[in-house]
Amino acid sequence: MIKMVICDDDENFCIQEKNTIIHIMEKEFAEIDYELLCCTSGYELTDLLNNAEIDVVFLDIELGKEDGFKIANVIRKKYENISIVFVTTYDNLVYDSFEYRPLGYVRKRLFSKEFGMAMIRVIKLLTKNGTFIVMGELRHKRIFRVNEVYLIQNYRHDVIISTEKEEVQIRDKVNNHVEELTLAGFIEINRGVMVNMRYIDKVDKYNILLLNKKKMTISRNYYKNFKQKYEFFKVLNNN
Repeated sequence: MIKMVICDDDENFCIQEKNTIIHIMEKEFAEIDYELLCCTSGYELTDLLNNAEIDVVFLDIELGKEDGFKIANVIRKKYENISIVFVTTYDNLVYDSFEYRPLGYVRKRLFSKEFGMAMIRVIKLLTKNGTFIVMGELRHKRIFRVNEVYLIQNYRHDVIISTEKEEVQIRDKVNNHVEELTLAGFIEINRGVMVNMRYIDKVDKYNILLLNKKKMTISRNYYKNFKQKYEFFKVLNNN
């Protein structure tokens, strides 16, 4: 699930922005589950960021007496992976905004023209940068946060995605996603079976113990590749 926050002290504009996002998600990304929250101050936004895993913030630059750029600076320092889209009445601050690496700069007077493009760019990036993975065929797609999935495996003509909260069975094949899953930190341990390396607690030759105490077995044919890639993963993540 993608979690988004609108932060704007103009409550009427918040409603307009919220309705626009809902329309875009229904039209362009109907397969994607999302949660949309609204707040009217930097204080409220900080509280949300501290208590939830937020992916995107649509941030006004002038929040009453608060400076949206200062809030963006805090986000960049504490929550590096959060995407920021500035939504503002100011045309002349676009170059100043580059310091905070936003994914978009939307002018309120051109909101209907610019916001849709910014929104589509954000969602496409989130599904390509390893934060999320999209599984399923045609209209039966589902999106999953990478760090919540510990196992993906083929089952007959379907694939089963296992998270701590649920197991989802959907029409697809692991082979269709090997490259993107590998880039997202998954590794094959058997034909049609990929494990999220973030969840590996211990490896004893061909046996894997996951952090949730589930046990997996590495096929002999996949062991050499597993050993090399997992050792490299541990080095990159200082394990």
